Amino acid sequence: MFRFIKIIINAFILVLAIIGFNAIGGQKYIEAIKVNVTNFIQQRAEENAKKLGNFSNLHEEFQIDNTVNLLGYSAVIA
Repeated sequence: MFRFIKIIINAFILVLAIIGFNAIGGQKYIEAIKVNVTNFIQQRAEENAKKLGNFSNLHEEFQIDNTVNLLGYSAVIA
């Protein structure tokens, strides 16, 4: 009985914490971190692709997603 009440109270506190985090601008903070991480990953993939070859003539609709080195073979995933 008391364990059930404790679970309900913990769930309520968690919901209040999420609402409070969003109220003080937490969503914008999360989006800013996400943009920084994706930009870093994209820049890192472009740097690794430059080591493999010249991709400056790559059409605009394609972008370099990742570079892979497996068993001595290198590949660029676009």
